[in-house]
Amino acid sequence: WQSSTTKAGVSAAGKLTGKTVGNTAVTGRPAFNGKTASIEASRDVTITIGTNPMTVTGKTAIVKYTNVKKKAQTLKRYKVLTVKNNKGTTTYTKKTGNRKILVNRTTGKVTVKKGLKKGLYKVTVSIRAAGNANYKALTKKATFRIRVK
Repeated sequence: WQSSTTKAGVSAAGKLTGKTVGNTAVTGRPAFNGKTASIEASRDVTITIGTNPMTVTGKTAIVKYTNVKKKAQTLKRYKVLTVKNNKGTTTYTKKTGNRKILVNRTTGKVTVKKGLKKGLYKVTVSIRAAGNANYKALTKKATFRIRVK
């Protein structure tokens, strides 16, 4: 098996894997006893843009009140959100939540401002993966929690 362009890869078993959007011809030549037969079959294939496979899950992060009382605390994105298989540049936009909890648009880091009282706070964010040559853009919402104790 072979592809006429680099837009797709073809395994020895004939499994086609699209690499970029476009057209390619896939050709197969059977082998008998280690020799390639003189017959072949060819098929034109169109590779289209795929759905972005991004998944997002919110978590609960704990911040100590004694620390927030003194100064703002910053949490890395993975402490509050699990974002997997995002294709393309990812951005984060806070939709709802306490005004003393901020979300960095490019990194997803969360800043808990000085003086936030003890309690459980819910924050909803919109996560957008811009997509690329092979995947469409996708936006998902997730809710994470910050517990100040």
